[in-house]
Amino acid sequence: MTNLLTMHARGRLCIIVLLWSPGQCRGARRRRSNNVQRTEQWPADRYAAGTEAACPPSCPTRDLRDARPAARGALTADQHYAFHERGFLVLPGLFSAAEVDALSATIDTVWRGRHSGSAAARIVADWFVSTPRETRGVLREAPDSATVHPLKLNDLYLDVPAVRGVALDARLARVLGELLDSRPVLINTLSMNYGTQQKYHFDTFYMPPPTTNKMVAAWVALDDVGPENGPLRYVPGSHRIRPYRFSTGKLNVVKNEMRNFSAYIHAELGKHKLQPAEFHAKKGDVLIWHAQLYHRGARIRDELNRTRRSLVAHYFSTIDFPSDGAHVRRDDAGGLYYARPRLDLRRQWRRRRRRR
Repeated sequence: MTNLLTMHARGRLCIIVLLWSPGQCRGARRRRSNNVQRTEQWPADRYAAGTEAACPPSCPTRDLRDARPAARGALTADQHYAFHERGFLVLPGLFSAAEVDALSATIDTVWRGRHSGSAAARIVADWFVSTPRETRGVLREAPDSATVHPLKLNDLYLDVPAVRGVALDARLARVLGELLDSRPVLINTLSMNYGTQQKYHFDTFYMPPPTTNKMVAAWVALDDVGPENGPLRYVPGSHRIRPYRFSTGKLNVVKNEMRNFSAYIHAELGKHKLQPAEFHAKKGDVLIWHAQLYHRGARIRDELNRTRRSLVAHYFSTIDFPSDGAHVRRDDAGGLYYARPRLDLRRQWRRRRRRR
C-alpha cells in the first residue's frame, strides 16, 4: 500500500510538472531510468552522496561519474570504465609529431612577435611562474628572460587559430563529447614551456562548472615528458571524494581556508588508500581528466635544461550556456568555444604600484 501511495504521489507530481514543462517530466522519467541502470552497474556507495548533477529540462544529462559505460563510437566500453573509475584517460599519439611541431612553432612566433601587433596587448601571460618573482601582465610586457623560466600564456585560443584548432580538433572533440554527454565548449587554454610545479589542486578551485562535474581538461604533450622535466602528477580515483566546500558554500578556493582543506583531503586520500601517479608522455599524447581529479605539476629535477611544452584546455558542456548561443562562437572547423572576457589585470597593477 505504501508503494502504491508513493507511486501515486510521484504520478501526481509528474502530472503537475507535465502541465508546466513536458521536457522536464520526460527528463525526470529518464533520470529514474538511468539511476536503475547505474545501480546495476555501479554500486551507489562508490559515489559521494548529494553530488549528482541536476538535469536541466532541455537536456537529459548524467553526472560524469555516474555514466553507464557504453561504446558509442569514439571510445570503447573499457575506456569509459577506466575514465569513470580512475578519473582520467590517456589517448596515445592522438596528434602526430608534425602537428605538434607546427603548433609549437606558432606559439614561438607569438612570443617573438610580442612587441608588435594588437594581440600582444591583449594576451595575458604569467612569467617566472612558481618563483618569488612570478608576475602576471600582458604579453607585450614580458621580459626576454621569461622564456628561461616557467612561462604561461593564457587563453591563446581567443587570438591564435592554430591553438583553437588543436584544442577543438575533431578527434579530441568526439572523445570529450562522449565523456560530457554533449558537445564540448572550450573555455580556456594554458600554453606552457616548462612544468609549472604548481601545488596539488582541483581545477574547480578556479573554474567550477555550473553543472556539477560537467567539466573535463585535456593536456596535450608538445614535448616528451619524463620524471626529470616536471611531469603532471595526479591521484587516480580522487574524483570520487566528496568535494570540499569552503565557507562560501562553493568549490572556489578561499586562500585563508587552505589549512582546513588540506586536512580534509589528506584524511580522505588516506581513508581510500589513494596514491599519486605521474603522466610520462610522448610528444602528441593527450591526457584527459575529470573536473575533480586531484593533481599538480611535479618538481623539475633537471634545472630547466629540458622544456616540457604543453597545451592544457578546459571544457564545459553546451548545457551550461544559453540556448541562444550568446558568448559561444563557432570555429572554422565547427568546434565551439567561449568568447570569454579577458583576465582582469587591475589587481596585479595595483600590487605593482604598492611595491613601488
